[in-house]
Amino acid sequence: MAAPEGVRVPTGLDDPPRFLFFDADLVAVVLTVTYLGAVLDHIGAGVFLGALSAYGWHKVSGLHGRGYGAALAYWHLGASSFGRTPPSSARHFVR
Repeated sequence: MAAPEGVRVPTGLDDPPRFLFFDADLVAVVLTVTYLGAVLDHIGAGVFLGALSAYGWHKVSGLHGRGYGAALAYWHLGASSFGRTPPSSARHFVR
């Protein structure tokens, strides 16, 4: 089914969030490591390690695909938004 004449169809609705030319997750990695370097009074090392860690994260996310960071954080940090749901280890319930 084609779009009617004169109607623009948006094509970038599912694009990942970006900051300037970079993906938002890479910018978050660089800023986090740079901030830690600034707090420890080693801003140059923080910028260098931030760029190095962003390069590494870019390679890892290229291997595993989008959403790998969120899945990794959920798996290791155990953040659950279901406060009233019992844990999966509770198989027997009291009636």
